[in-house]
Amino acid sequence: METLLLSKEFLSEGAWRSKVKSPFEMVTSSLRALNADVTDTAALAQRIAELGQPLYAKVEPTGYPNTSERWTNSLGLLGRMNFASALFAGQIFGIKVIPMRWRRPESARQ
Repeated sequence: METLLLSKEFLSEGAWRSKVKSPFEMVTSSLRALNADVTDTAALAQRIAELGQPLYAKVEPTGYPNTSERWTNSLGLLGRMNFASALFAGQIFGIKVIPMRWRRPESARQ
């Protein structure tokens, strides 16, 4: 990891902020990080489509872009923030997140 993170290629101007997660990657990694219980994937597919990446809808065989230009605009970033807020607040049908899972025990707070 040290070799990778300290390499001149990793720190180059061309690589800096060139990769941003696609909506699909952002949604799935959020669910994994929060250990969310998913009972309805249709609602998630709709949210991913609203973020600009409808599943199986890219006509070209190359797929969706893998760089930040496609995903970092004001509408896309606002959509991501709204998704994160709705997810954590339990406002997405078929998804259950229990915020208490991240609360430190009383003994650790002192």
